[in-house]
Amino acid sequence: MKKRFFVICLALAMLAMFTSTVFAAPSAGSALSLVSATAGLNGTVFFFKVSGEFSGRI
Repeated sequence: MKKRFFVICLALAMLAMFTSTVFAAPSAGSALSLVSATAGLNGTVFFFKVSGEFSGRI
């Protein structure tokens, strides 16, 4: 029983730690913002919204 409780508490703590960054407010004037994150076949897929003018050079 103690082991199961520990695993559940650990899972909840990790979930809270990782989801807090997803729900953070976007910074003002940012050219890149996260739209969504979904589970794909080979891992997590992130969708971003890009705004502004960009050249082909780095």
